[in-house]
Amino acid sequence: NNAASSAITWETRSAGTGNLPTVVVATPSANPVTFGAPVTFDITVKDPSGNGIPSGYVNVATSVFLMGQAILDAKGHASITIGGLSAGANIVYFNYGNFSSNYAPSGTSYTENVTPLGVVPAPVLSLPSGTFTSAQTLTITDAASPNAMIKVSITPTIDIGPTGESVYSGPIAITQSETVSVTAVENGYTNSPIVSATYNIQAATPTI
Repeated sequence: NNAASSAITWETRSAGTGNLPTVVVATPSANPVTFGAPVTFDITVKDPSGNGIPSGYVNVATSVFLMGQAILDAKGHASITIGGLSAGANIVYFNYGNFSSNYAPSGTSYTENVTPLGVVPAPVLSLPSGTFTSAQTLTITDAASPNAMIKVSITPTIDIGPTGESVYSGPIAITQSETVSVTAVENGYTNSPIVSATYNIQAATPTI
C-alpha cells in the first residue's frame, strides 16, 4: 500500500558511511497522468565510475508526504507505484540510502504533472450587485458541483479568517457596503472562476 502517510517520515536505520559517489535516475511510466491515476517510477542508482553497483534503498516523497520506499535489486534497480498526487505540478524526491555499503547517499527530483479532471463550475450568488436601502441576505449555491467547497472573501475585510477568506456555510447578512467574491474548490479539479458582486447599503432618503 503506497498511500500517503500523514507526515513525511524518513528511514531511521543507520545509513552507510561510504563516500563513493552515486547518481539516482528516476523515470515515470507516464507524464502527465490524469488525477487519481497511479504512476510507476523506474529507479536506478548508478556508480558513475562503472566499477560497481550500489545497494540499498530509495525513499520516495513529496515535500509533504513520504510516498513509499523501494529496495534496490542486484542491478541497482527498483520500481515503485504511487498515487495521491495533487492536480498540477508535483515535485517528487528520490533519496538513496544504504545500510553498510561504501556508497554515499544521494538524491534527485522529478516534476510529475497531474491533469485536473476539469474545472469546477462557478458558484451562483442569489443577489446581484446593486444599491439597497436596507440589509440584505446573500446565499451562494453551486448545484452543478455539490461536492465543491465554496470559499468567500469580503472587502472591506471582516474577521472571517486569517486571510479574510472563509468557507461558506450558510446565508451571509449584508449590513454594510461591501464586495463579496466567491470561488468553488474541489479536489482534483481546477478552481472555478471567481464570481464577485458589490452591494451598496444606503439609508433611504426621508420623504418631506
